Amino acid sequence: MLLQTLQNQNLQNGTTIHIDLVKRGFTAGTWNLFEASHGKGAPDGVDGLLKRTADRLVCQGKDIPNVEHLFKALVDTNTAVKLFYVEEAVVDKAIKEMPQGLPVVPSTMRIHQLITCQPGKLTNRGVCCLIGYRDWM
Repeated sequence: MLLQTLQNQNLQNGTTIHIDLVKRGFTAGTWNLFEASHGKGAPDGVDGLLKRTADRLVCQGKDIPNVEHLFKALVDTNTAVKLFYVEEAVVDKAIKEMPQGLPVVPSTMRIHQLITCQPGKLTNRGVCCLIGYRDWM
């Protein structure tokens, strides 16, 4: 059930990114869903690095009482990972701007790539493919 929920969140994110791409003037884009990778993808490696770094800082006596302190502490380590701090108000605004009442997409666990090539239209694939995007148009 957790993976199904994550896939649905990814579909919402894909829809939101589609809308944002159009607003920024892009004509095409993809959103790749990797929940089925079970910790083998690059994002999971970055997540692990940041968690280990935070653990090391705490073990060295660094006090990290909230997310702002965590962000500053991670930035101060001069990590090669580019970090961004997003205020809660920005996240809340983005959630409010998400389209409501999106149709339910069957078999979301089989979807691994959302593709957009025109405003208001999303298609999907069961595999991620980074070539042949002209065929989607």
